[in-house]
Amino acid sequence: MNKRLGFMLILMVIIIIGCTRDETTIKKAIEQLDYKVYVPSYIPAELELETAVLKDGLILISYQNVDGTKYVEFSQDATSRALNIEGLLTFKKSGEDPYERNATRRIQEIGPFVGVYDINEKLTSYSYEFIKPNLQSDSYPFYWISSVGIPEAEFLKIVSSLK
Repeated sequence: MNKRLGFMLILMVIIIIGCTRDETTIKKAIEQLDYKVYVPSYIPAELELETAVLKDGLILISYQNVDGTKYVEFSQDATSRALNIEGLLTFKKSGEDPYERNATRRIQEIGPFVGVYDINEKLTSYSYEFIKPNLQSDSYPFYWISSVGIPEAEFLKIVSSLK
């Protein structure tokens, strides 16, 4: 019994150290990167911070449940290479969506962001590649969030909570 208790205490210390390291990585990214780093103020209770990696101006943050069947991942980079920025800005001005006939992909505004929203209902998977429009800038940081196993309402709540 004492060995089991000792093992559990050691395991708890390892988990706490790992979480602290990842939280430190996020704080370091917020302080050091040349662009706004967004972190969710809301994460579903069953998810915990799994990893945070900062490398070459890119930050990756991952939250998941204990058995790994539900997760949310964030990727943030200084430049948006994958998105059609002009298309997003046109949508912001006129509401014109080039994907309007596509049931699983659309341009959508969520809070202050505009981006491409993808839905895979078979996998309960959602992703959102987005920018925060700023008409005074020619350069936009790239933000991407993806989830598996999380209901759509929860996914949208996470995106809306980005601060």
